[in-house]
Amino acid sequence: MAFQRSAAVAATCGLFFMFGCEASVVQGRVDGVIAHPDNGLSWVTGAVSRGTLTLTGTAPTDEARAEAASLLSQIPGVETVVDQTVLDTVFVRRKNQREACEAKISETLAGGQVEFFGTTLRSRSRTLLDRIGVVLEGCPDATVEVAGHTDSSGPEAANQRVSEQRANVAVDYLVGKGLDRNRFTVGGHGESRPIADNGTAVGRAANRRVEFRVSL
Repeated sequence: MAFQRSAAVAATCGLFFMFGCEASVVQGRVDGVIAHPDNGLSWVTGAVSRGTLTLTGTAPTDEARAEAASLLSQIPGVETVVDQTVLDTVFVRRKNQREACEAKISETLAGGQVEFFGTTLRSRSRTLLDRIGVVLEGCPDATVEVAGHTDSSGPEAANQRVSEQRANVAVDYLVGKGLDRNRFTVGGHGESRPIADNGTAVGRAANRRVEFRVSL
């Protein structure tokens, strides 16, 4: 089998330059796998020498490092993988902060939705937004996408406008409490993203909501 493999390489490259050409072929395979967009390996670089593949780069997570080494080790011609990649600790820290902020907001909203009378904020929802404001003050680097939603009652175009207006009302309230407006992006999805059955009163109430998504 070793002879057949060498013969195939020699036929392509010429016997005299066989070993250098073989390394080039393996390097090409590695580069192709790294470059493929479905593999998510844009952060890593691989260099092949005498069957040893050395990986360098800054990985977003430990899982990504392990997956890259596992995938690239399966390439024909790669005998050993030396992983010299490092973990992006800033990315991990920001990811953990984002998840913590989102968890606190979800915990706050578990007690009830931000409710409106038309596009006017109900008084009992002010307390809920006050609590969300406290969470966001504790996440000073976070930006927040605020999205309004409606049930399916009424015309679709009107529901779209109402969802946007409700999101803006929520942001206006938070800004009025001292948060920077530049931290917010506002949008509305109308009735297009229900989370419950619009055929029941309970379901419609659940669908009339404002969602908060944190980014860092």
